[in-house]
Amino acid sequence: MVQLFRTRLRNFPSLVNNCTIDWFMPWPDEALVEVARDAFDPIAEISDQHKASIVTMAGHIHLSVEKASGTFLSELSRYNYVTPTSYLELLRTYKTLLASKQTELATAKKRLVIGLDKLASTEVEVATLQKQLEEMQPVLIKTAADVEEMMVQIQKDKSAADETRTVVVREEAIASSKAEECQGIKDSAEKDLAEALPALDEAVQCLRDLKLSDISEVAKYANPPGGVKLVVEAICVMRNIAPKMEAAPDGKGKVANYWDPGKKMLADAKGLLDAMFQYDKDNIPEKTIQRIQPFMDDPAFEPKKIEAVSKACKAMCQWVRAMHTYHFVAKNVEPKRRALNAAQEELDVLTENLNKLRAALKEVEDKIAELEFSFNQSVAKKESLQRQVDDATVKMDRANRLLGGLGGEKVRWQETVQSLTVSEGSLVGDVLIAAGSVAYLGPFTAAYRADLCATWRSQLADLQLPHTEGATLMSVLNDAVLQRAWAIAGLPTD
Repeated sequence: MVQLFRTRLRNFPSLVNNCTIDWFMPWPDEALVEVARDAFDPIAEISDQHKASIVTMAGHIHLSVEKASGTFLSELSRYNYVTPTSYLELLRTYKTLLASKQTELATAKKRLVIGLDKLASTEVEVATLQKQLEEMQPVLIKTAADVEEMMVQIQKDKSAADETRTVVVREEAIASSKAEECQGIKDSAEKDLAEALPALDEAVQCLRDLKLSDISEVAKYANPPGGVKLVVEAICVMRNIAPKMEAAPDGKGKVANYWDPGKKMLADAKGLLDAMFQYDKDNIPEKTIQRIQPFMDDPAFEPKKIEAVSKACKAMCQWVRAMHTYHFVAKNVEPKRRALNAAQEELDVLTENLNKLRAALKEVEDKIAELEFSFNQSVAKKESLQRQVDDATVKMDRANRLLGGLGGEKVRWQETVQSLTVSEGSLVGDVLIAAGSVAYLGPFTAAYRADLCATWRSQLADLQLPHTEGATLMSVLNDAVLQRAWAIAGLPTD
């Protein structure tokens, strides 16, 4: 028979190419276990203990569906073919759904955990901001008070500085006027002195040019010329040297003879020059001026005429005339000098007072500058604190609105996170039921599906695999939005 069938197939190959042989050999239990073990070994997320139970459970699912298919045929006369392909589909679906659900639950849990962390951090931030506001408000109030106080003090000091500045300007004007007055007096005195000083300087220079020998030669005269005699007499008068009184040639009275004491004076040439150089020209007695006046009026007492007789006497003549001229100039200048001294003393007092006022003004201005610097710093601090308070207030308002909007969700999120955590632990069993439903339960009616799922849950409990009580395909893979879309499309609810 076998050889005849083989020959017929060779003769008619379409019998093989265009026909499906509806006959399969069932896999033994060992094959089911080995294939499942080989499929689940690479999954690192499942512990070894659970892997062994899952492998056993996969075999149970396959065998239970085979048994249910027999009942399904006997009761409803409907065929359901359970093939090795269905078993492989179970294994593939399990791995795919497990990875998908693990990612889905982890993502959902992470999202909620992040939300809870954000709520917790917001609560902490609100508490921190509240504490900061409580700490900053007194500082802000104190800083604002300090700013107001400094503003008042600055205005007060500025008013005092303005008053002091007005006094300083007035005193400066007075001092400037007094300085101009002093300078005018000084210029006038120097102008008057300028008339006498050239002659005095010339006379002093002539004295410097004199040689001691020239003076000594004059002393050698036994009967000096009139010009020499006249000069010696004038020198004696200027130096207040008493003459020698002699009888007059006409026998009437006595006449003054200055030559003899004059010769003694001339004999000490160095002493004479020193006396003339050191002569107190600023304090010449009025009596001496009166006595020297006739010499000034005498036409013969002229340097040019005296020079014809003696060079040394010319210098002494110039000196006498210079002293005479200087006396009257100094006499005219003296009131101006006194006025200048008085004005200078008054100017010194004004200057001293002005310097004191300037120092006081500088002290006030420095104080104002320091206060303004502190004021600016305080204003900047106040503005910075105000910005911080405003920023903290805005942040706290936003945080409170966030907490107010999501505060009611916190408990639900916490419960959901706990539920997702439990679901993560039950995935190995729940996904196994879902994968079995996808791979095998399509042809069955609702009653058969419910019975098979109940059987699988009982076997999961026996194998101590974590799972959710009452787990079904719908409970594991249910997506309310997607399910509603299916219903709208006309698909059945199961």
